[in-house]
Amino acid sequence: MRLIVYSASLLVLLANLQVPALASPLSTGVPVLKPPATAKTRVLINKAVEPVTPVEEVKPPQGPLNKPRLHEGSKETYIKYFEEAINIESTDQAKADLLLTKCIEIDPSVSDAYHQRGLLRQKMGRRDEAIADFTRFIELNPNVTAGYVNRGINISDSGDQQEAYKDFAKAVDINEKNAKAWLGIGMTYLRSGDAKGSLEYTSKAIALDPSDHWGWNNRACAYGALHMYNKALADENKAIELNPQFGHHYFKRGLIKKALGNKAAMESDFATARKLGFDVDGRLAQGQDHL
Repeated sequence: MRLIVYSASLLVLLANLQVPALASPLSTGVPVLKPPATAKTRVLINKAVEPVTPVEEVKPPQGPLNKPRLHEGSKETYIKYFEEAINIESTDQAKADLLLTKCIEIDPSVSDAYHQRGLLRQKMGRRDEAIADFTRFIELNPNVTAGYVNRGINISDSGDQQEAYKDFAKAVDINEKNAKAWLGIGMTYLRSGDAKGSLEYTSKAIALDPSDHWGWNNRACAYGALHMYNKALADENKAIELNPQFGHHYFKRGLIKKALGNKAAMESDFATARKLGFDVDGRLAQGQDHL
């Protein structure tokens, strides 16, 4: 990976992400967005549905959006640290965090390290620090949707659905075709107890990106909250079709099958989830044993 050279495909992606901000979703024919009526905590919502955070990384274009104003030696050091952090973050998160911090010290005006460190700190459970990194990324790149979406995910996970909604709505305002942003809006509605509202916005996300397994999973959560279990099952089956190695979806489908009265099928899905490394027993111990 080289951070400075922009490929043709990158320029297309960059153009898609950095569109001019729209006046409002209403001005483009997008459904008028209303924030969730309430902002119940994550704990309360988890009693009804499985957590639905779209945890996959929403990445900005590869390479610094603000080109480093560095002499050649510092630029090479920045690239070296950044690439090493990417390569080791799955095995040594602490060292990867240190390397990304060094990148920021080399040049605080280059946004990539803030975004990557935010993603890493999200995985490490350091949510407040992740939010701070995404906030700095937004300050450097106010028209790039990835910062708002990722900050919104972390704020939603912290329990503040009203504030999370604002970030997802801002991302939609920048780019109304950003499926992850619509998915995030649907998530805030579901976590606020409005499954019907969640269904509307999550369906919008699926229409924009039917290849995203999280969209189908999250809509299954909404259908489950509405006791529409056959539709929930169809959506979770689609999520598994798109990502068959992801244990979370088998666990979720097991809960749906339990709601449908098929405990044998539930146990089969739970066994598959365990085999794929998903902590089924831990989730059940937390009380996440029903839709």
